[in-house]
Amino acid sequence: MQGVNCVKGEIHSVLTALRIHSNDASNSRKDYPTRKLENPLIRKLKNLYDQLANTNDLTLIDTAEVFDPFLSCITGATNAIVTESALHATHKFLMYGHITAGSFNAAAAMSNIAHSVAQCQFDAKSAGEAEVVYMKSLQLLVECLRCPAGALLTDDAVCAMVTQTYTIRSRGRITKLLRTYADNALLQMVLVIFARLSPDTKTGGEKAIEWTSSPPDKKFLQKGSDTPSSRYIPYGVHTMERVLQFLVKLMDQSRKNSSTEVMELGCMLVRTAFETAGSKIGNFPPLVRVIQDDLCKRVLQNSQIKNLNLLSLNLRIVYDLFNTVKEHLKVQLEVFFTSIHMRIGEGEGSSFEEKELVLESLVEFCNDDNLIVGLYRNYDCEVSSTNLYEDLCKFLNRCALPPQETKEDSSGAFDRLRVLSLEGILSMVQSLARRFGSEDGISELGRQDKKTMSSRENKTIEENRKRKMKLTMAAKRFNQHGHKAFSYIKSLGGVLAADNDPVEIVRFLRSTPGLDKKKIGELLGSSKPLNQKVMEYYIESFSFPFPKTEAYRPVEKSKEGTKQESNGDGSSENVAGAPENNEEDSSDLLIHKDTNGIWITGRVDRGLRILMQEFRLAGEAQQINRIIEAFSNSFYSLSPGPLRNTDACYLLTYAVMMLHTDAHNPRVSKKMSKPSFSASLAGCNDKHDFPKEYLSQIYDEITTKEFKVLSGMVGDLKEIDESWNKLVQRSKQTGPFQVHLAAAHGREMFSILWDHVESMIMHYFDNPDLYADLNSTVTMSQRSRRQSRRQERRLLLNKISFGLYGVAKLCSVYSLNHILDRLLSSLATRLIKQLDIALLGGGSSIAKRARFGRSRQAQKLSHLLFDMLAKYGGKHAMKTWNHAITVILQYHELSLLPEALLQKFDYSLNEEPLASLRKLKAPSPKREVSTGSSTGMFSLITSSITMMFASADYEEDEKEDSGWSSSDAEGEDEESRIQKLAAVGSACVATYGIPTLFISTSAWAPSSLTHIMQALTHVASPNQSKDSNKSDTNSEQKEEPQTFSDSVVAFAIERLTEIVIANKHRAFNDKIPLFRPVVSVLQSILQKGADNPTYLTERAVVCLFRLATNLSVPSSQLGELVIACSSPARILRPTAFYALGTRIVAGVKDFISCHPEVTSPPHITALFSLLSHFRYHSKAAKPAFSIVAFLTSNLKSPSAFRAGISSLCTFFPPDNASTQWELIPTHSIFDSLISLHKMIPTWTSIRNEKNISFPSKSISGNSQADFKSMPERSSLWLYSIGTLCSLCGHTRDSVKHQALAAIRRALLTTGWVCEDSQSWKTLFMDIMLPMLSKLCNIEANTQKSPVVGRKNNRGDKKKQDKDLRIEAAALIFQVFLQHLNILGELKDFSVFWLKFLGSIEKYMRRPNSKRSKDSSFVPDAALCTHVTEGFKNLVLVMAAGGVFSKASKKAGQNLLALTWNVVNTFRPDLRKQLEVLATGPRKNSK
Repeated sequence: MQGVNCVKGEIHSVLTALRIHSNDASNSRKDYPTRKLENPLIRKLKNLYDQLANTNDLTLIDTAEVFDPFLSCITGATNAIVTESALHATHKFLMYGHITAGSFNAAAAMSNIAHSVAQCQFDAKSAGEAEVVYMKSLQLLVECLRCPAGALLTDDAVCAMVTQTYTIRSRGRITKLLRTYADNALLQMVLVIFARLSPDTKTGGEKAIEWTSSPPDKKFLQKGSDTPSSRYIPYGVHTMERVLQFLVKLMDQSRKNSSTEVMELGCMLVRTAFETAGSKIGNFPPLVRVIQDDLCKRVLQNSQIKNLNLLSLNLRIVYDLFNTVKEHLKVQLEVFFTSIHMRIGEGEGSSFEEKELVLESLVEFCNDDNLIVGLYRNYDCEVSSTNLYEDLCKFLNRCALPPQETKEDSSGAFDRLRVLSLEGILSMVQSLARRFGSEDGISELGRQDKKTMSSRENKTIEENRKRKMKLTMAAKRFNQHGHKAFSYIKSLGGVLAADNDPVEIVRFLRSTPGLDKKKIGELLGSSKPLNQKVMEYYIESFSFPFPKTEAYRPVEKSKEGTKQESNGDGSSENVAGAPENNEEDSSDLLIHKDTNGIWITGRVDRGLRILMQEFRLAGEAQQINRIIEAFSNSFYSLSPGPLRNTDACYLLTYAVMMLHTDAHNPRVSKKMSKPSFSASLAGCNDKHDFPKEYLSQIYDEITTKEFKVLSGMVGDLKEIDESWNKLVQRSKQTGPFQVHLAAAHGREMFSILWDHVESMIMHYFDNPDLYADLNSTVTMSQRSRRQSRRQERRLLLNKISFGLYGVAKLCSVYSLNHILDRLLSSLATRLIKQLDIALLGGGSSIAKRARFGRSRQAQKLSHLLFDMLAKYGGKHAMKTWNHAITVILQYHELSLLPEALLQKFDYSLNEEPLASLRKLKAPSPKREVSTGSSTGMFSLITSSITMMFASADYEEDEKEDSGWSSSDAEGEDEESRIQKLAAVGSACVATYGIPTLFISTSAWAPSSLTHIMQALTHVASPNQSKDSNKSDTNSEQKEEPQTFSDSVVAFAIERLTEIVIANKHRAFNDKIPLFRPVVSVLQSILQKGADNPTYLTERAVVCLFRLATNLSVPSSQLGELVIACSSPARILRPTAFYALGTRIVAGVKDFISCHPEVTSPPHITALFSLLSHFRYHSKAAKPAFSIVAFLTSNLKSPSAFRAGISSLCTFFPPDNASTQWELIPTHSIFDSLISLHKMIPTWTSIRNEKNISFPSKSISGNSQADFKSMPERSSLWLYSIGTLCSLCGHTRDSVKHQALAAIRRALLTTGWVCEDSQSWKTLFMDIMLPMLSKLCNIEANTQKSPVVGRKNNRGDKKKQDKDLRIEAAALIFQVFLQHLNILGELKDFSVFWLKFLGSIEKYMRRPNSKRSKDSSFVPDAALCTHVTEGFKNLVLVMAAGGVFSKASKKAGQNLLALTWNVVNTFRPDLRKQLEVLATGPRKNSK
């Protein structure tokens, strides 16, 4: 109901307008009713009103009938106000949605609306009224397309609407407002039309596009005889094709009434079409054909017009073409880049603004990795195409190169064009990095490309690249030497199969790009038989077998996409609504259809024109004659036309050549006329005349269009008219534009790019203007400009940084270590120069740090360098580490390194820190000589000059670069500012992650790890650099040996230690020498401080034990660690060893705790030897002894038994020490010895000992006694007891008494008893009895020479010694009696007993008796009494136990009688006593 009321209301409005403004209205009221009824418009409106009175639903009425009265008013040539009212009513119906795609007969209604508005007629009294009608018409047209029922419009209706809109905006004398409104209407129409493209639509040429809204009901389309469904087919691809052709035609500058404004409008509308349709437009071949041919040609032609706005629009169209239909424009895109971008970018006649637009467009292209990859894939890897990717790299590099006067005025390096070119290069790098690189290898896009491309495609690309390189070499050689180069070209392989085969030579001439046209002409015109044969085959290659025609018949050609209807007389006209075809008549056209050449029957001049495009004709008449003759024969045999024989063809061809020379030679003043030309050929066609129309056409074309030799360059604008058809044909034959490329090809792409831009990028990075503003004034009027420039420089710096990251990423992916290493080395050397400025500037340490905090260039270089080293240095950097270590050492010198890197590990004893040799702060490090090429005085001078100029830069930009404003400077003093800048520098270095750089080397590549080790080793052992130059004795200039301070060397060895510890899993790998070189460096430092230890020597010791402690090695390599730990004792002199003793002991303790397996021989023996050196160290003796005691208590093998005993014994006080000197309690040492002695029975398997001997202080006279026949445990047992007995000879009484007590504990109280009788025999004869003799000798010596320095101690000493001798003698007899059963098992017990008796007889003599054989012994009464009593007790026990009787049986002699005989010799009275005691019981029994 609402729709009906709306229509009724509009009927009233239009009727009112008609009544007031109708052309036949009269002032006379008399005849008004009659005239009103006679007006057909009023009658139609009344009829519609009456029809609506009987219904409430507008959908039940035919929509076409509803609109018909209003449309009649639009087309009825009424008053402008009436037309406006009708337009307004129609627009209102559409806008309110009263007509939809499902309305009854909606298609007919929409078509009628479109055609009615297109045929709108009205009478306007003023221009204002007309413009109002036009504006209403435009509104209605746009709404007609935009409304839901707009999808029902037919092709012709849409074309009529677009035409009407353009007609309105093209009318003269309209306001700018109306023209702008019409332009906007066109834009909306194009947007709606091309928005209908559906991605699901199949490519079907003329097939209609799917409905974008709900499709109309078929019954409405088919209802009524006047509206058949076939008449109202909704518009589709064909409409878009015609509209696109119309828009492209607007861009044509050669069109009648064309203007720059119209061309810009056409470009804008084309852009709108592409932006709306997107990539869907490439799914429809009719649209693609228009784009490939007309649109691309117009874009190429418009690029020559000197108009910035038009150029900008055309560049955007090129970009839109790439984004939407690049797969169909493989050839055209090549033309655009070469003929638009590069031509304008390097053209001398191009303005700055034009170049800027072109470079901005290229930067946008370079940001698209699909384009960059596509350029290489489709052109550089295609034989018939140019190396577009490489040419683009070279072009951008040439444009970005800084001017030659950079040194004097560096501001020229940053003009807009150079910056844009640099951005293009950096964008290409980043595109490659995104496509082929990632942090862990190939990117996801690269993997997709690898899956998309088959191995066959990859192989084809590689083969094409190789073949293209060969063809390039062949073309270059041919252009230099002509036909003489064929032998060389044959040797290349795959280019020319035979150098004497004319067919092969012709194939080479036709298929090889880049050949010199003049050389080809010389070859074809030569008189040599082979060359003449080549000429014949060459000309024949332009043809194919074509049936001969008896008479000349023109060929009609129908342009694709344009419907033509014949009028019966041979002429044709365009269908209504289609754009006019202004192209020249296609009849009599000789077409070159493919690369091999196809001639269709036509005129001689056109065939000759095609031939002349391929080579430059030689100037000699004979050569020209031969070529003309060959051409005539070939042309006549294939396409005779009106020619009667070959002679006629030859004469006509020759005449054409003469006419061409006459018409286009500037020296010929009098030109040949058309009648003269025709007259000269009279009767030459086999005595007949050539057709006049035929000759007329030849004359007109020859005189107006000169023969041109095509350069062969794709898209040459000078040849665009001649070569465009050929280019379009080639575009249809070539494959699609490919954007997939295997990652393996990215390596070559990057190499091509980096070879041209490496030095250029680094040049910009070095420019100081990149970091500071050149404008030194800071006035308010220039502050904004300066800030803007500063912001641009910072953005450029960030882009350069990102570009370098992209380079590093690609180098990492493709293992281009030499490129990445060179890049990082460049950054490091530049940073070294910047740090030199800070170091050589003088001043305090904080002032130097402030210089670094002020320099943005140094900070940026540092951030880049260490960030890249952290990401890629461990796998790819090599020589860079030499420079990086130099940088770190410079940071160390500037005190910029973070605290975490300066903290040093040190040992402690008993949880107390050890005193360091570094009591005072180390002096400032000596100046390190950089590893660059310039050294010595020259380097110092140049660095100083650089510093002088740079310091001015720093002072000038100090406030701006550091974030300081003038108000800040006024509010605080210079010292506060310097402190803040120094803090900024320290904070920057703290963010570089230098501490983690050394401890994260576990995953580094061997080459990188080796180089950083060599760099640090060079610092830690500077003498090596001096030795390495000894071979260069003949060099005139020798580098001074590098010198480093102790603090720097200490820093280096700390880093070496961290690296080896981090790589503990491969520290002993032969391929990567880590541990051994570092130990060698540390040992060389120890050797240097062997006499006078320094703080460096101290750190070397700590690092040495850190290495030994933290490395986990198999048992087979544990010996190397032990040897390393023992090296300080071997290298250091006593003074140095004493100074570093506490750290060595602490290191040994830590080492043993981390390597418990070291308690097995032979490692433990070396540790015993090392620890023994600390026996007299006042601070290290106790911890050293505790370590030895721990080792001996956990001894797992008897092999180190003797070493353990010897090591424990070394801790006894020396013989000449004072009584107060006692570092280790004596009882502790003896406790450890007894504990070790008790371990003998715990060893189940003891290795056979070949050399068993007593300790060096053995009491035995035979210190090298052979015990091979004894059991293994017995030998250790004897060694232990012998050691204790030897200690009884110590000069200190406490030691002797405790030693005797220890012997008692070992022989009488231990649970285990040696069961070997021979061992007991040895114990008594070689150990214990000599011990007693030694004690007696000590007493004798004491009586002769009293101890120096001791007062009133002679009597006490004598009494103590007597007691000790008595105790020793008593112990001997006690042990003898306790183990008599074991001794009794001796086979030669009789001999043993007699020897034992002979050994003690001197102790039983009375003091006044005759001396024994040992004259040195002085008899003592007390000793004699105790020994005699012990002997008597022993004899009695032996006699009572039957020992004598058993031994007598074994020996065959009476042992007791022998004993009496011996005793009788020195104590007859004792014998009597013994006999009484021995025989007393027998007498009593008798």
